[in-house]
Amino acid sequence: MKKILSLLSIGLFLAPLSQYAQAVAVRFLAIENSIRDLYIMEGREFVELRAGAFAPSGYKEVTLGENRQLTLYKTIETEDGLRYEAAASSSVPSDYSEVLAIIVPGSNGRFGMGIYDDSWNDFPARSLRVINVSPVQLASRIGKQTIQLEPLRAGMVEVEYVGNRPITNVLTVYKDQGGEWQTVYNQPTAVLPNWRVTGVAVGTRGGLARAQGAEFEEGDPAATTTRLEFFTFHDIQPTNGNRY
Repeated sequence: MKKILSLLSIGLFLAPLSQYAQAVAVRFLAIENSIRDLYIMEGREFVELRAGAFAPSGYKEVTLGENRQLTLYKTIETEDGLRYEAAASSSVPSDYSEVLAIIVPGSNGRFGMGIYDDSWNDFPARSLRVINVSPVQLASRIGKQTIQLEPLRAGMVEVEYVGNRPITNVLTVYKDQGGEWQTVYNQPTAVLPNWRVTGVAVGTRGGLARAQGAEFEEGDPAATTTRLEFFTFHDIQPTNGNRY
C-alpha cells in the first residue's frame, strides 16, 4: 500500500501561549547543524533542547501554544534580563499525538520546522517513509513500488519482501535544473518486520558527510557547495507501551 503525506506547515513566526495549552510527544530531527541554544515548553517551564544533526532525538512532552502551535525558542539578552523569543513555529494537527519535527536552518537566528505524524498507527512497522526536505522534485522506488514527491512532501509504502529476506532496495533520484533525473541514493535497505524506516532527502553544504566522519580540505568546493544528500534511520516497534 502507498500513501502520500503532506508537509502540513512551515512557519517562522511568533506563537503566543494559550491558557488551554495541550501537550504532544515530539522528537526532533536537525538538518545540517546540531540543535543547541534552543528551548521548548514543558508545562510552564522553558527546557533546553539538544539533539545531534541527522539523527532523531528521543520523544519529549512539549506544551503547545494557541491553535496547537509547536514553538522553539531562543534567548535574547535585554536590559531587563533574559527574554525568550520564538525561533520557529508550526501548527500540529489535532489528531497528531506523536510528532516528528524536522528543523532546517534559516536566517537571522530563525529556523524552518516541518511537522509529520509519527504514530505507529499511521506509520506502522514494516513500512518505509521518504521525506523530501529539499527544493527539488524527488522520486523513490522502494522494491517495485514508486512514489514521486514534490518539495516538502513525504510518502510511505508498506514494504514487500522478496522471499524471506527483510531487505528492499531503495532508489532515490531527483530532477536537476535541466529536467534530467539524477541518482542520489541506491542501496539495499533492511526493514525488519518490527522496524519502520525513514529516509530523508536534504540539501546541505557537506553536513551529512561531516556527520559521517568525512573531512574537507580548506577551500574544498564540496564543503561549501549545496548538494542533495539522502540518509535513513529506523525505529523498532515499541513493546509494553514504551515508545522504544
